[in-house]
Amino acid sequence: INHHVWGNDELTKVTGTNQYGTFWTSNGTAYGYVLVLNQQHLYHYASAVSTVLSSGGTQFVSFGAVSEWPQISGNGRMYLYSSGRAYDAVIHSNGYMYADFHGTAVRATVSSAGYLYVSNYGRAVGVGVEAGGYMYVSNAGSVFHTTVDSGGIMYIRYNCAGSGATVVSGGSLHVSQNCSYADVTVKSRGWLGVYETCEIASVTVE
Repeated sequence: INHHVWGNDELTKVTGTNQYGTFWTSNGTAYGYVLVLNQQHLYHYASAVSTVLSSGGTQFVSFGAVSEWPQISGNGRMYLYSSGRAYDAVIHSNGYMYADFHGTAVRATVSSAGYLYVSNYGRAVGVGVEAGGYMYVSNAGSVFHTTVDSGGIMYIRYNCAGSGATVVSGGSLHVSQNCSYADVTVKSRGWLGVYETCEIASVTVE
């Protein structure tokens, strides 16, 4: 099933129930959907609230659309592009989020075995990478105000930029291949690796 949602669509209405309660679509907002082996496309300022993505369920967010409080796990995937945004996502084990081509992830939490990829002018702001979580920023992606917890890993490579990172004990941040980063705080036993013509400004070691 492919479910398409357009912003400010006053004519389309859907209601139903799933294992979490009621879901509905009204006036360009989709609420409470569970996507398993299905796809949902949000276009032109549409919005989705509290979507659950798993077992191949996929959400595409583009052209000013917004997804709020999604839960992504078990091979669920979210794609943010063309000014699509996601707020307060939780990326669980084997969940994947991609912020590409001017898509933006805000306040995402990357849990154990979750993956966040930011590339091709995508952006991530206020991300927390927890133990066992992975964040990859590449190909002119940008990242701001990230916290890497113990056991979390963040890689930045290929002409990326960012500022504001805190790496706590046991966490690691790797910056390589023509990237720049500023305002990095590395706590005791945290790891900061800088390689291959990168520039790091304002590093604080505590």
